[in-house]
Amino acid sequence: MKPYFVSLRIEAVEASRGLTRRDREKIYRFAHSLARNPFQPSDNTEYDSQGRLREIKIIAGLAVIYHVDDADREVRILDVRPAG
Repeated sequence: MKPYFVSLRIEAVEASRGLTRRDREKIYRFAHSLARNPFQPSDNTEYDSQGRLREIKIIAGLAVIYHVDDADREVRILDVRPAG
């Protein structure tokens, strides 16, 4: 299967700047894994104001929030924020 394109919103990139190098690498490894397998199990889900499903994966105490667009073969990482 051809990998999906993974994009990160600028807010997610900005949020990752305050992380340790180790935690940032965990998030980037997760992003790469989404390209290979965008439909891997998430830890939670929510819906945005437009009714789109947003997946949430907890990594190193952080919630990585993303949306899979199967039609465009793209995963959009929307936000990285403290879990909880």
